[in-house]
Amino acid sequence: MANEATLVERHGDPSDFTVDDSVAVVKGALMMMTDPRVAAIGTNGPVAVAGIAAREKVVDDGRINLAIYNDGKFLVSASGAIQIGDPLMISALATTYPNFVQAAGITASGGFTIGFAEETAANADRFLMRLQPGTAGGAIS
Repeated sequence: MANEATLVERHGDPSDFTVDDSVAVVKGALMMMTDPRVAAIGTNGPVAVAGIAAREKVVDDGRINLAIYNDGKFLVSASGAIQIGDPLMISALATTYPNFVQAAGITASGGFTIGFAEETAANADRFLMRLQPGTAGGAIS
């Protein structure tokens, strides 16, 4: 995988989520949440967000729990133009471009947001994001 999020500022301890033992996860991967409290690699958004993988998980290593950051500041990759202050979500093209985020649309549910842009970014730029899953209710125009 590529374009993993890079931790810049840690604001709290990661939370434990259940993960599939048969799946590999790289440190910094954007993770979606399924029921009951299971984290999986983020697919095409909008999806409910768990956060960002705090460590690597190897295929079939016997581990079924993974620490997931849900607060802090991270360098992430932009899918499309992003303005400072935009609420963000996992990219609608995440299957093709893993670990990219995009501006959340005006109708995006807060549960689908991953955080806020702390810098303006052009397509494919790396920029600073405040990670706060589920806290934004859609873009402000």
